[in-house]
Amino acid sequence: MCLFVPVGKYQPLEHLDVDLTCTDCPSGRWYVDDDGQDKKYHDEESDCKQCPIGFEFNTSTTPCQICQAGRYQDDGATDDLECKLCPKNTFLEDDRAIASDHSRETNCIKCQGDSSSAKGASKCTFPDAIPIPQGVKVLRHADRALNVSWSYKENDVIPSGSTVQIQLSVDRLFLNTDLERDAIIPALPGTFIATNLTHPIWKTVYYVRIRTEVDSNYGVFSTTTEKWTIGKDCSSDESFLNETMSNDPTRWFCQDCPVGGYCTGAVRYQSMVPTFGYASCPINASVRFAACAFQPACLGGQNRNFVGKFKNEDGSDPSKCQVDEINSNNCTIGCHSAYRNDSKLCGACATGYSLADLSGKCDVCPEPGTNTAIALLGGVCGLLGIIVYVKLTLSDGGIVEAADGIMSITLSFIQLVSLLTTFPIAWPQIFVALFQVGGAVTVLGQHLVK
Repeated sequence: MCLFVPVGKYQPLEHLDVDLTCTDCPSGRWYVDDDGQDKKYHDEESDCKQCPIGFEFNTSTTPCQICQAGRYQDDGATDDLECKLCPKNTFLEDDRAIASDHSRETNCIKCQGDSSSAKGASKCTFPDAIPIPQGVKVLRHADRALNVSWSYKENDVIPSGSTVQIQLSVDRLFLNTDLERDAIIPALPGTFIATNLTHPIWKTVYYVRIRTEVDSNYGVFSTTTEKWTIGKDCSSDESFLNETMSNDPTRWFCQDCPVGGYCTGAVRYQSMVPTFGYASCPINASVRFAACAFQPACLGGQNRNFVGKFKNEDGSDPSKCQVDEINSNNCTIGCHSAYRNDSKLCGACATGYSLADLSGKCDVCPEPGTNTAIALLGGVCGLLGIIVYVKLTLSDGGIVEAADGIMSITLSFIQLVSLLTTFPIAWPQIFVALFQVGGAVTVLGQHLVK
């Protein structure tokens, strides 16, 4: 059965391929929300509409809207349009009613006489008008709290008992009546802390505007604060949000992901975890993550470099683990259960495990009886080895032949090659096995030659 294209997507091809997916509309465009009932709205990219002159982008499912008072838009046919502020000492009264009144900068009317206005004003004010808060600024107070500050012009008079209305919203245009915060507080000293916000401020932008109230009369709102960089802006696999340098959100930025760091999705520095094969370094270390000698000992987020190289007991690939807020329980971050979490780079075996070979792999310890048998067998083999070694040493009568030198050099070379297994390289398992065999042969051979 053919299915209609979902809202926000289009599909220009007629096809029989059940795996062919629909294409998302470009960011910053809106589309007719018919719930996919009419294919004419979903059969080409031009169905994803751009805002015309005098309008600005609202949401992807609602038509563009006429600019608000004090703003105009003269670009048109561009994605993600925002209306521009009228210049200082001009005003534009129409508030989202007549598009032609917002189509060019000359729609902004110059203030007359000694009246004036800030950028984006809907009317000019005279010296005795209600003062407009200036320099509205937000700083991080906590992950879910903002410190809002503002001031007034030097010659502004703020009567005693005056208040300000502070509004916070995730909608820059404040069209959503469900405001995050709508507070009335004294106009001075000019600070307010908005706590218990719905979302962390490193994940969500909160826009702020303020207006003054004098004798129950409200002035115009201040200029709305600007957007800052948040986690989803750095959602590629190669960057994370760095907000450690300043509490001013406008100074936050995306930074390249460190080697061994998992940066898929919205990630900030504090919450970053290592990828599979890497472990976290101490806070005062020069690097954030370091490679583990035995990669499967260190569990973490997806690491494409090790896909298909290791398997869990259930057959799953530990290097493909996706870490996010919803599925965080699906991934173990830290050392594998066979290794001690308090060890450096997960290099020590946990209780009940022991090193299996030179690779750093930890296996379950044998039963006590098995250990005893191995010890006795080892003792017997060692005694036999000593007897053979003494016999070979006495049999040549102290004569050194040229073949002994060649053999010694060859064994030294094999021993050097066996050291390659200690390098932090994801060798195929067959190479690791060859290196280990070479190391064992070298140790025994050197005893026989010497």
